[in-house]
Amino acid sequence: MKHEIVAVEKFVIVGPYTLKIFFDDSKEKVINFLPILKGEIYGPLKEESVFNAVQIDPAMKTLVW
Repeated sequence: MKHEIVAVEKFVIVGPYTLKIFFDDSKEKVINFLPILKGEIYGPLKEESVFNAVQIDPAMKTLVW
C-alpha cells in the first residue's frame, strides 16, 4: 500500500484541542486531538495554552509543539 507524504500548509484552531489542517494536496481535515492527549509525551498538551502554542515546523512542514 502506497502512502503519499503531504505537507501541512496552514492550520486554524477551531475549538478546544481541535485544529482544521490544510495540506499541500488541497485536502483539509478537522481533527480533535483530545482523545490522544495522554501519557508522558502527549499528556502535557492537555494544558490548553500549551496545545494552542502549536506551530508548523518550517523545514518538515508538520505540526509541532
